Amino acid sequence: MRALRWSVLWWLAAACTKHDAIAPAPGSTLPAADAPAPSAVATGVPRAEDAIDRLAKRLAAEPMWENGMFPRIALPETSTIDELVPAAFGRVSFDHGRARRRTIVASRSVRVGEESYVAAIVDTDVGRKVLLARWRGPQVGWWTRVFADE
Repeated sequence: MRALRWSVLWWLAAACTKHDAIAPAPGSTLPAADAPAPSAVATGVPRAEDAIDRLAKRLAAEPMWENGMFPRIALPETSTIDELVPAAFGRVSFDHGRARRRTIVASRSVRVGEESYVAAIVDTDVGRKVLLARWRGPQVGWWTRVFADE
């Protein structure tokens, strides 16, 4: 019981701490949240809305969405999306079980409200999912959450 109480207090302290918006770490392959989409840069035409955009829009309207338990990932800040996806999906299961087959369809940084996240659209054997991840510092590691593509 005492260990549970301390882990809840530690989680609350970590969840309530205001973190600066993430920027890619030096040497990281992750794009900045305010970087234009590759298709917009190449053609001058904005890209079509995708699952990441729909999720960001829906979550921005729900102020408490980030609260709750989360599977944190103890990888370094310089981790790539190719490292984050298997680590995150290895710690969650869905109504139909764990996602054993995973293919990253797209990934980029996205803003939800004031915060920046790394996002990936992932095709799995249990349906299309969207991963959001954010570096929370060396004590916490990566905050992650997986959503169904709705």
